[in-house]
Amino acid sequence: MDSPLLNFTAIPTSTSDTIQVPKGYSISNLMSWGDPIFANAPEFNADGKQDSKAQEMQFGDNTDGMSLFPISKDRAILAVNNEYTNYKHLFSHQGASLTEDDVKKAQATHGVTIVELVRKNGQWMMDQNGKANRRITANTEMKVTGVAAGHDLLKTKADPTGTKVLGTLNNCANGETPWGTYLTCEENFHGYFGANKEMSLNDDYQRYGVKVAESKYKWEKSDQRFDLEQNPNEPHRFGWVVEIDPNDPTSTPLKRTALGRFKHENATFNNV
Repeated sequence: MDSPLLNFTAIPTSTSDTIQVPKGYSISNLMSWGDPIFANAPEFNADGKQDSKAQEMQFGDNTDGMSLFPISKDRAILAVNNEYTNYKHLFSHQGASLTEDDVKKAQATHGVTIVELVRKNGQWMMDQNGKANRRITANTEMKVTGVAAGHDLLKTKADPTGTKVLGTLNNCANGETPWGTYLTCEENFHGYFGANKEMSLNDDYQRYGVKVAESKYKWEKSDQRFDLEQNPNEPHRFGWVVEIDPNDPTSTPLKRTALGRFKHENATFNNV
């Protein structure tokens, strides 16, 4: 019987801040936050002054979970979560005084980045001209499906049907379906909602950690979607598993409510 091991020499444990790989293996950088994913996108500027339009065309921040969808021997599609952002690095003012565009920029760092990869001379790299390339952010239109679609608790002034949600956020881990779609999970959504004045919240909010206070990201200051007073039902529209077709950049992401609402860490298939 063949050994189940990969047959490589293990690297020793280390606390050094470096990437180490076993003998015979090599590493290379594929993408970093802010890298342009379209040919017409601006190059990353580390001064923290780029606007939201630039970030919408660049690789998002803080990856968590990804799946590879092969196209051929030397081409594939990569879907990557962008879970959250650090104002310390995102803005030159480090979040001290957020403008309306600053909030939009922070929202554009969130979501999912989808890019085509190509292998040239044995090296995988991003193809900025890939037809599947796409940024999905906290402002991308999504459709609510399943048992909760149209429920009163999902209805807002902007969406009285309770079926159309803008965006996905705090995307944690992932899953790949047998039919070739990508699953991304909305985890700690509670930290994005706040209220500018005192109001009472029932247990439905409290059990998820939604509080009457200034939120961590302060989006409610200029985007009323995240203001609990203005839109008390908006938090209910997050905390779902979102299904995305990585092959079709024009497709609408689907919030699959039949998979339940909680702080999802992951959603995977077990082919038993």
